[in-house]
Amino acid sequence: MSKNQKLLSALCASVILLSAVSCGAQETPETPVTPSTGGNDTAAVTEAVTEAPRLDELPDDLNFNGAAFTMLTFDQNSLLWARCLLDTETTSGDLINDAIFYRNRAVENRLNVTIRQTEQTYGASYLPGERAMIMSGDETFQVGLDFAPNVVTLASEGLLLDMNKVPHVDLSKAYWCKSLNDSLSISGCQYLTAGDFSLCSHDSTSVLLFNKKMPAQFDLEEPYSLVKSGKWTIEKFREYGMNAVADINGDGKMDDQDSYGFSAVCKQILPCMWVGSGELSVRKDKDDVPYLSAGSDNHFTEVFNKIMDTCWNNNFWYAVPINDATTGKTSMQLFADGQAFFSLTTLFSVETLRDNAVDFGIIPFPKYEESQKDYYSRIASLLMCFVPSTISDPDMVGACLEALCSESHASLIPTYYDVMLGSKLSRDEESVEMLDIIFANRVCDHGDLTWCPLIRDGIMGTMMEKNDRNLESQVAKAANNIDKQITTVVDSFNATK
Repeated sequence: MSKNQKLLSALCASVILLSAVSCGAQETPETPVTPSTGGNDTAAVTEAVTEAPRLDELPDDLNFNGAAFTMLTFDQNSLLWARCLLDTETTSGDLINDAIFYRNRAVENRLNVTIRQTEQTYGASYLPGERAMIMSGDETFQVGLDFAPNVVTLASEGLLLDMNKVPHVDLSKAYWCKSLNDSLSISGCQYLTAGDFSLCSHDSTSVLLFNKKMPAQFDLEEPYSLVKSGKWTIEKFREYGMNAVADINGDGKMDDQDSYGFSAVCKQILPCMWVGSGELSVRKDKDDVPYLSAGSDNHFTEVFNKIMDTCWNNNFWYAVPINDATTGKTSMQLFADGQAFFSLTTLFSVETLRDNAVDFGIIPFPKYEESQKDYYSRIASLLMCFVPSTISDPDMVGACLEALCSESHASLIPTYYDVMLGSKLSRDEESVEMLDIIFANRVCDHGDLTWCPLIRDGIMGTMMEKNDRNLESQVAKAANNIDKQITTVVDSFNATK
């Protein structure tokens, strides 16, 4: 079936579905992209899929003569905590699936390409397979998604293109997640890249949930109001959460039958809170070269100590081990059962609460203090976009990426933002308003991402789990190894310039 036949078939199915809905369906979500049939006119079909004006500056006469553009992603059944879908051959009624379908068909018709995805299984040993596919030169894929440590490894081996050098890609555009990519660059190289063609940067955004019944129960101002007034700080977070701490069953011990201020997996707490406080465990100098700042930066240490005091004092935190491996309730189960004021999760995982009884709101993580200008949202476990250095047509690959990101910004992201989150997941209009604030300043910390095994998981998660406050000494033990690994990456990146 041709591209236009696929699209027109789906459009006809949509018309039939909408007709059925108008004739008596009680509750059907609004279709996120509402194309109208336009015969075989490619321009009409493309124009119908995206009503908003194009945001990119691609030439109007690009034509790649039906070339295949293949994206490598993960099998969704093997990677359960991130959304992997990049292409789909049919509509299904699922809002995100259908938005991706229409987006891809629009780009296919615009550039005269054929878009598809190929999948690999997530696990401990898939990196050699990626390396082999790239080195074979057979172009099994032209664009891939993977996690930062693997992308950095491939880039260090000279197997990837710097996205700054890919034709047509304009990383200054909003649809390339500029604030994120600025934090991801290393020594002026952009091998780690996020763009709107993949929903991973949105799904991986960490958010704070609060039980909506508790502010009224304890006669407190709504957290939404504190956020909007700039008064949402770690101190307020502690003050609010302490109201919920209680030995409910009166047995003289705190366990999963009691109530807490905060429920969260220990390894996620520190990075969410230090990013929210405007801090990073790995900073970059004036030449964009990363360096370890945790353990030597005074303000980072102040933030670290405040987070530890808040969580560990007075039974504020339902202390769950690093991997949520507890004999009692998991952190999210406790929150879903109404036994915590706050909980930590990602936007991808918010959906797991959709059918639970707890009425929750979504807010950003607190600032360190009121004088801090902005709220910052941490992104971790982010699937990065990468382009193999062995591709034969960088012009086509760059144009496809640029068009997909641009089209996603106009159609896919609004579907995700306004429909999936605004209507299906969060339970109130204020949570939708909070998303503006959450998405405005999203940040990646290389110590929580690129060198996560060494810093977040190697030092911070264990310290949080054990209530170890000896930050300077613990960092000092690992500093030489961390510095060496950073230097190795920087040197390899500089060698590719």
